[in-house]
Amino acid sequence: MTAGRAGAWWLLAAVALGAGCREGDEARTPAGAVRVFARGADPRPGARDRDRVYALVGPRTRQRLTEAARLASQQAGARKALDWKEMLLVGLARPRYELADARVLEQGPTTARVEVRGTGGEREVVELTREGELWKLELPEPAPEPTSAPASAAAPASAPAPAAAR
Repeated sequence: MTAGRAGAWWLLAAVALGAGCREGDEARTPAGAVRVFARGADPRPGARDRDRVYALVGPRTRQRLTEAARLASQQAGARKALDWKEMLLVGLARPRYELADARVLEQGPTTARVEVRGTGGEREVVELTREGELWKLELPEPAPEPTSAPASAAAPASAPAPAAAR
């Protein structure tokens, strides 16, 4: 996975939120976990809190990033194996929007879906998984890399949007 590709899929590294409250309590709700994650991913100097972000990454995302790190290390012939956290940090560089609101759409005992709205009208749906008492974000799959396939092999204009954008 290239740095550009990782940055392209990174959904919530883009959000920034100013207000604070007791984060352990706030992350016990799906929408609260999104807000806590957003504060941790804030790109302003001195505002980013990597530990807060790492703590709220869901198990499926950690597994996917672990595999991506293994492949990237193998392909690059890295002397040191990359960690899933390093793969996650690649996407924190360029926020896509600032968080305005997070609203729970669906919530079960162990999974939830939250609509995230940006200050510029952006909207995305985030899946969360409950681990213990905290809700953790399942970041969307990366978008496929562009290929040099002939135009006839390209996806039709009516192809469905990626799951995270629905």
